Amino acid sequence: MAKREDHAAEDTISGPGLDGSQAEDWLPGVTVLWHADPELIGARAGLVDERLEVGRLEPLFRLASGSESRPLGLSTVSRKPLTIEWDAGSAEVSVTLTAPRSRMKVAIDGEPTTVARLAEPDLRRGVVISLGSHVVLCLHRCFRPVKARSVAGLLGVSRCIDAVRAQILQVARTDLPVLILGASGTGKELVAQAIHAGGRRAEGPLVSINSAGLSEGLAAAELFGALKGAYTGATDARPGLLVEADRGTLFLDEIGDMPAGVQPLLLRALETGAVRAVGASRDRHVDVRFIAATDRDLASGFNQPLLRRLEGFVIRMPELAERREDVGLLIRHFLESRTSTSADRFPAWIVAHLARSDLPGNVRQLAQLVVRAELELAAGATPDIDAWLAYAPAEEQSSPEGHGAGEPAKKVKPSTITDAALVAALERADWCVKHAASDLGISRPSIYNLIARSERVRNIHAISRTEILAAMDRVGMDPLACANELQTPLEGLRRRIRSIRAEENEQ
Repeated sequence: MAKREDHAAEDTISGPGLDGSQAEDWLPGVTVLWHADPELIGARAGLVDERLEVGRLEPLFRLASGSESRPLGLSTVSRKPLTIEWDAGSAEVSVTLTAPRSRMKVAIDGEPTTVARLAEPDLRRGVVISLGSHVVLCLHRCFRPVKARSVAGLLGVSRCIDAVRAQILQVARTDLPVLILGASGTGKELVAQAIHAGGRRAEGPLVSINSAGLSEGLAAAELFGALKGAYTGATDARPGLLVEADRGTLFLDEIGDMPAGVQPLLLRALETGAVRAVGASRDRHVDVRFIAATDRDLASGFNQPLLRRLEGFVIRMPELAERREDVGLLIRHFLESRTSTSADRFPAWIVAHLARSDLPGNVRQLAQLVVRAELELAAGATPDIDAWLAYAPAEEQSSPEGHGAGEPAKKVKPSTITDAALVAALERADWCVKHAASDLGISRPSIYNLIARSERVRNIHAISRTEILAAMDRVGMDPLACANELQTPLEGLRRRIRSIRAEENEQ
């Protein structure tokens, strides 16, 4: 198996130790959601010695570009700092925020605050902090190892979007079929475009089709082509989308809505490259890469052999609520590309309001709200974000996949989970078996059975002490980094590391 690259955007946080505690897998970090200087949006700073003081001149926030670091610097930010203190010694990890005694107003998730105590779930969700009227921060969990990547069209400094970029870079070099999962508005088509652009077929065509728009009667002709006179209304021959995509990529959006009658034919084309036009007596062979996307659970009501083939590589797009620290960068992008308002003139309070909203329509809905707010501001009105969110379309009020942020995944049969899907889930869960099981919608005993049979997930007992120590030397004192390096579940690795350290102490 190709070595998996790090799945976190680079940050300035010191690496945790190896005592096996869950708290040391991450540290709190702060990302700038909004600032009068657009270049500071997306900049990040992390705790040092379990404490961070955020004021006008300190700390230095490293820019998202990684080129340099700057302080917040605005006169509206108090020189007396907001203090962030991390307590990892208690039974439950907590973070205490203390506002300075100054004229600068501090709001946490929209509520004026002088002192606040936050727990790990709060940081997992992302806490929105307003400093005065021009600066908005996001306090969240930060991880190591760290590595910045660039994929056209996919903006963000969050760990989960960087994981998606890593998967795109990994799979683009291959011809594997790709299945992109994610709720509406998360950017699945952007991922398909990036995979095509990054592969050997980049010079070939990228043909996209919305499967929900195919009628049962004409789906075969649309996909595979038809001879003149093959059916009523076929006044001319048509090549079909698969032929149009020859030596390129076919993107099947909303694959869950593909008419059932053509699913077996699509499976045959995927397996053999054979395409037979409606009315034709012989096949034509095409060289096409398949990428499919859906916001549905395909475990039932869909051709399962076809699903197995499409799952050559699975990418799950995170919902916007899982990547709250990216909201500022996205808003800046929408302002620069879709409106006439510059980022430095867009009100910080709107950014804070949008950042702390769950936005069931995800990035698409965020873009629409930003454009609408710009129109209201241009007309001299005050945008009513709450009223707009109250009228979100009914289909966007819940995740079609059934496992949006904070929701359990639908139960599925373990036998339907491929080895690739298992590895992808473990990678998304930072090699935590419990979280991967929840992501897949199966029990922990079931996922342990899958791991035991897996050809790609390594059993910790099959990894030598020498190899573990060598991995620790390469990636540093970080159990998550070692799990990524060794491709083994984090829990078992922690136990093994503790055992190795105990042996060393006895010697």
